[in-house]
Amino acid sequence: MKVGKRLTQPMAEEIQRIIYAPRLASERDTCFAPLSAINMAHLVMLHEAHVLEPAAAAAIAKAMLAIDADGPDGMDWDPAREDAYYNYEAALMERAGARIGGQIHAGRSRNDIGATIDRMRVRDACLGIGEQLNRLRRVLLERAAEHGQTVMSGYTHLQAAQPITYGFYLLGLAQALERDAQRLQAAFVNANQSPLGAGALAGTSVPIDRNRTAGLLGFHGLIAHAQDAVASRDFVIDAMNACIGMALTWSRFAQDMYVWSSAEFGLFRLSDRISGTSSIMPQKKNSVVLEHLKAKAAHAIGQQVSMLASVRASHFTMTIDGCRASTASAWPMFKDVQESLALTQLVVEEASPEHARMLDDAADNFCATTDLTDALVGERGLSFRQAHHLVGASVAQLIGEGKSARAYSSALMDSTAQAVIGQSLDVSDAWLRHQLDPLAAVERRRSVGGTAPSETSRLIEESHRRLDEDAQRLASLQSGLTRAMLNLRSQVESLAALG
Repeated sequence: MKVGKRLTQPMAEEIQRIIYAPRLASERDTCFAPLSAINMAHLVMLHEAHVLEPAAAAAIAKAMLAIDADGPDGMDWDPAREDAYYNYEAALMERAGARIGGQIHAGRSRNDIGATIDRMRVRDACLGIGEQLNRLRRVLLERAAEHGQTVMSGYTHLQAAQPITYGFYLLGLAQALERDAQRLQAAFVNANQSPLGAGALAGTSVPIDRNRTAGLLGFHGLIAHAQDAVASRDFVIDAMNACIGMALTWSRFAQDMYVWSSAEFGLFRLSDRISGTSSIMPQKKNSVVLEHLKAKAAHAIGQQVSMLASVRASHFTMTIDGCRASTASAWPMFKDVQESLALTQLVVEEASPEHARMLDDAADNFCATTDLTDALVGERGLSFRQAHHLVGASVAQLIGEGKSARAYSSALMDSTAQAVIGQSLDVSDAWLRHQLDPLAAVERRRSVGGTAPSETSRLIEESHRRLDEDAQRLASLQSGLTRAMLNLRSQVESLAALG
């Protein structure tokens, strides 16, 4: 079926099959609801602006309510009509008549409709992802509180560095994701501006009220400039950027767990619920969920690059590559991100730390020697560089002898001190053991953001407060959209009653 008289030849079958049919298959499920709402809001506004006669507005309202009630399955989706809008318009004219149904398109274009649909989908994605992100943050904080004194080695360069706690580690993840939540909220705010009424790119001569349609659809304001309104998809990029931050964090967490749960490290045990096995090797327990999470983070990066590359060479106006093809990678990304956050939450819930192994490793692997260095400075009057060289030399000697940090002795310290700084230090074995105790090392770090359980508890409390605020803000945004849609429905039903 032709959608206009400008083209004299029927659309090529290849164009229908390759370009429009796949798009329609997606739009059928994802764009019907926002398109229906947009059409209803435009109808209410045209009636109030006296662009439509009351009888025509009533007839269109009845037809729209019927289409909405039947849902996408009640419409004939013909790729020869190109997209969701033309198929909806055909259904509307079939129900209300061509003369009356065709009046609804006054004062707008598919360009501003498409931009509005994209903005509505992005704000919905922000809310859905935000809710799952907050659930993950809450679980991280709960586990952080539970493991505030579960001592383990902290790592830099995948080498034992300093004693930390598992709770301290989880708190760091929660705070990184908190910043992503802030980015996501900002992306919602940027997306929640209405382009509807911008027309093709230059506005319209029809006396429309853009603020009215914006309010009916729950938007907080307008993208005022008409060309900017239809040309720009930066709001999609904003949301994708926030998602990339989350993906990088969950992927790094997955990589940590991937290593730490291996037999070689043995610091964590992953439950059978989140593991796989081998078809040939009966002993295998594979960390499939961690591998999946790392892969999904890679996919997210690729989807963002695809988006940016499509926009890069497009003109600053409505184009298929700049506005339609570019956003195609965003929708699966948003779905993957929400699902991956749920899987990450599952891993946090199902990962069990091996407490004794963690503490033993931290006591053996010299990760508390920074504290010994600090004590030599603070209590024995050495410069930091002197103490650093002295401790480094003694560590090298113990490792060369195949011994652990537990083998530190006052005799070793004195002999090393004589060789490095030319004097003995006269420290006791008890003093050395205290400095090298990973539990004591964790407790000593009471600086802001340090590993001391009291400081970790304070930060967890603050993070819970901010999380509650974020959750309330998100719920308020969602309820605002829900109220707007209910009000819009009521307005259309009132219009239908006029007929």
